[in-house]
Amino acid sequence: MTTDSNLKLYFPDLNGLRFIAACFVIINPVEQLKLFYKIDDLQISEFARIIGKLGVMLFFVFSGFLITSLLLSEKQSSLSWSDLLKKFKKSVLLKYIVNLKVFYLTTIITIFCLLSAVKIPFFHYLFYSFLFAILIINLAANKKLSTVLEWNVLNYLGRISYGIYMYHFVILILVLKLSAKYNIHSNWFIYSLILIGTIIVSSISYYYFESFFLRLKTKFSFIKSGKI
Repeated sequence: MTTDSNLKLYFPDLNGLRFIAACFVIINPVEQLKLFYKIDDLQISEFARIIGKLGVMLFFVFSGFLITSLLLSEKQSSLSWSDLLKKFKKSVLLKYIVNLKVFYLTTIITIFCLLSAVKIPFFHYLFYSFLFAILIINLAANKKLSTVLEWNVLNYLGRISYGIYMYHFVILILVLKLSAKYNIHSNWFIYSLILIGTIIVSSISYYYFESFFLRLKTKFSFIKSGKI
């Protein structure tokens, strides 16, 4: 196998999408534990019931896309990434998927289904996985969408999204206990404090723990991915 040590695999917008997925994961346990701590007397909404699972699913689809891309890149690493992308986009099926109209239509359908908590009998997770896959492929491969989520803040939050995913539960327990103790029912206060606290802890973890392993992995990688 021939490799190009300078070949770097990076997809625009996907860091921002990782952060959005992490936020989806946070919503479900917050809403459930608000009932447990008697901060909210209402029943948990259908949206809150499904959004956490769909956030995890979005992570799975996202990970599958990246792993597949890395494997294909390593297999064909004698080619430049621009050549790989051209071959990727020339696929008959992808000609119809990597399309602005398809992206916007899929986005509208996805938002509507999420807000309406739409459930498809027998094909629920397959249906959402398909929608997520279309969005991810377009964000990654459509040059006209290369700046949709490519903001510095979203890029950073996406890079620390592993920590957000791992540490949010500890932070939300502390915040909800504080809210219950002082009878604070404001969602703005609860979610803002959870998000700020989780980002702080995740940032510390990223710079003082995760970054060591991220740098270490580059020694064993044929293809460089993202940035540390």
